[in-house]
Amino acid sequence: MVIFSVISFIILIGVIWLYAFKRSKAVDNSSSEGFFLGGRSLTGITIAGTIIMTNLSTEQIVGQNGQSFAGGMEVMAWEVTAAIACVFLALVFLPKYLKYGVNTVSDFIEIRYDTTTKRIVSALFIFTYMTSFLPVGFIFRLTCF
Repeated sequence: MVIFSVISFIILIGVIWLYAFKRSKAVDNSSSEGFFLGGRSLTGITIAGTIIMTNLSTEQIVGQNGQSFAGGMEVMAWEVTAAIACVFLALVFLPKYLKYGVNTVSDFIEIRYDTTTKRIVSALFIFTYMTSFLPVGFIFRLTCF
């Protein structure tokens, strides 16, 4: 039964991939607009799904599960309040990003300020990710397994 479930899931993912691949041939991916925004043909549900999935990372999938097991469900408060921030992002900032043709926060900073500021902020994003999120997921993965 388990083998059937795994094989069915793999086939389902393959069919979805094939459908998405055939459909993506119609979009010009040579420009940044086509690559990041799907040629502006994406629906609201697709954009909302990508915002929610972008909020998930190794920290949430591995780290917070281990932390919830060890300390209780109060860890969920962080993700519940993150949903408010995601809705605010979708209603306030996303329309502005789409209006300006911006693909990332770093692109917005470059348009608003300059290239040097963009590089500094990008380096800070990478440093913060490496020092804040990666160790949490790694440590809790080690303690849970």
